[in-house]
Amino acid sequence: MLFASDLDRTLIYSKKFISQKDERIRLVETKNSKEISYMLKSSVEMLKELSTKLLFVPVTTRSIEQYQRLKILEKEIKPKYAIVCNGGNIFKEGKLDEEWKRLVHSKFDDTCLGLKEIRSEFNKLRLDINIKKVRQVDNLFFYCVLHETNPGSILKELTEWAKKNKWTMVLNGRKLYFIPNHVTKNRAVRYIANKEEAKKIITSGDSLLDYCMANISDIFISPSHGQINSLEDIDKTNVKFTKQSGIFASDEILKLVLREVKQNKVISHNL
Repeated sequence: MLFASDLDRTLIYSKKFISQKDERIRLVETKNSKEISYMLKSSVEMLKELSTKLLFVPVTTRSIEQYQRLKILEKEIKPKYAIVCNGGNIFKEGKLDEEWKRLVHSKFDDTCLGLKEIRSEFNKLRLDINIKKVRQVDNLFFYCVLHETNPGSILKELTEWAKKNKWTMVLNGRKLYFIPNHVTKNRAVRYIANKEEAKKIITSGDSLLDYCMANISDIFISPSHGQINSLEDIDKTNVKFTKQSGIFASDEILKLVLREVKQNKVISHNL
């Protein structure tokens, strides 16, 4: 069994989601001595337990550098694989999977406009949108940090522009992502599942960038506070939503996975 989970706003939460100090919560990420992200202590313990019973794969849109700030994964959870850059890179036992990296980068020439070219075209657009900054992620995609959370009608125009160039545009909070169509979380998860011959796949995530994983999953679990819960035209056959929201949804997600493990009588997975 394989369990692949998004991190931010699914298992890990930033300071703005923590209303007050709580002894059940622990700090899991810092940057320049600044506190960044937190997890429930109970979620950490459940992840440790799960990692002895199945193949746990963290999946994130974070860059390599951002992912590596999460020392708790490296030192305590110790996953065999980790998917970063929205599926653009895979770590196996701490090293980048060069086979996957070559496969992803080869598709830029074959299937879509390259990163340099799409950035150039984007800069030519006359946008009625207030952009605070633009960030590029490991030579794979880029995103804009906006001053406002609702940029209005310009989104439709940008969606069509991205689609024409075989890229995908997704708004998540104040971050406006532009990602190649072939750089997706579900493709990276499927690649690992095939290598490990996983017979059952459970995934979880909160955002539109996570929902593609539902297409390859027996069960997809989403926290009730996420973007996915607000979608109307989705197939919810294999989708479960938590009753809890915020950081406490992480415990509920992991309890659901543990229940599946027990029902399937999974004893252990040699990692």
